[in-house]
Amino acid sequence: MFIGAFRSWFCLIVLLIAFNSPYAQTINVSGTWKGYLSQDDKTWAFDMILNLQQAQNVVSGTSKIIANDGSGAYVVHRVEGYLDAKTMHLVDVSVDNENNSGYISWCKKIYSCRIDANKDSAAITGIWSNDGTKIFRNKGLIDNNISYCSPGTIKLFKSPVPVSAQQPATEVVLQHKKTADTSFLNRKVELKNTINVSSDSVKLLFFDNGEVDNDIISIYYNKVLILSNKQLSNKALEVTVKIEANKDNEILMFAENEGTTPPNTALMVFYDRGMRREITIDSSTKKSEVVVLKKNN
Repeated sequence: MFIGAFRSWFCLIVLLIAFNSPYAQTINVSGTWKGYLSQDDKTWAFDMILNLQQAQNVVSGTSKIIANDGSGAYVVHRVEGYLDAKTMHLVDVSVDNENNSGYISWCKKIYSCRIDANKDSAAITGIWSNDGTKIFRNKGLIDNNISYCSPGTIKLFKSPVPVSAQQPATEVVLQHKKTADTSFLNRKVELKNTINVSSDSVKLLFFDNGEVDNDIISIYYNKVLILSNKQLSNKALEVTVKIEANKDNEILMFAENEGTTPPNTALMVFYDRGMRREITIDSSTKKSEVVVLKKNN
C-alpha cells in the first residue's frame, strides 16, 4: 500500500454497460465490511473498512486502509465500481482523508472480488492489482516512475468481524478431533491422505492443478501459517517443512476463494529421498482438505 502505483482503467463505458446489464440482483453489498488487506512485499497486513452503497449493480462508497506497522498511517479512498453476478469490480478514484506522516504515497488500487453470502455470513475475498503508473500523494493523483507497488489480496466480512477474518496470525491452533465434525476457521476438515516419508524435511511445491483460474490459498502446517493468501499458478509456491517423527504432520490447505472454476484445487509435489510424490488437494469455502506426512523411527 505504501509508495507505489496503479493503472486507472475504470471507465464510464464499462460502468454504463454494467448498469444496463440484465443481471438480476441476488446480492446486496450495501453496508460496512471489515477485515484485512495484504500486500505481497509485506509481512504484515493492513486493516480495511469498506463502506458501500449499491444502486442496481453499480456500487460506490469509501475504503479506509490502516497500516499495522506502528506508523499510525491511514487513508480514506472514494471507491466506485460494479457487480457482475457474484464478482465485484472496484477502483480507487480519490482520497477523502489521510494520515501519512508526510512520507507515504498510496497505491491506486483496482479490485476484483468474489461475493459469498448465506443466511449466516457474508464475505468479500479477492485480489487487487496495479500497472505501476499512478499513486495518490497529498490527496492528488500523480505519475510514479520510481517505485513498484506490489499487488495483494483482501478478505472482508460484514460487521461484526469473525475472529477468523482478522489479520493473518503467525500461529493458529488446529482443533483436531478424530471425528467427521473436525473444524478449522469455521470449515469442515477432511483427511485427504496419509503419506509415509523417510526424510527429515521436504520442500513442498504447490501448483494450480489444471487451468490457472485465480485460485488463492493459505497453507497451515502443524498449527503454523506458512503460506498466506498466495495465488496458484504454473509457477510453484515453495516452502520447506521439517518432518517430526512419530507424529501426524498436517498440511492443511485453506481456500481463500474458489477461483473461476470451483473448487480450489492444488497439486502438491515433494521429493522424499529422491522419490517424487504428488497429490491433489481440493478445498472450498465450506471444507478444507488435510494431507498428513508420517515418519516412523
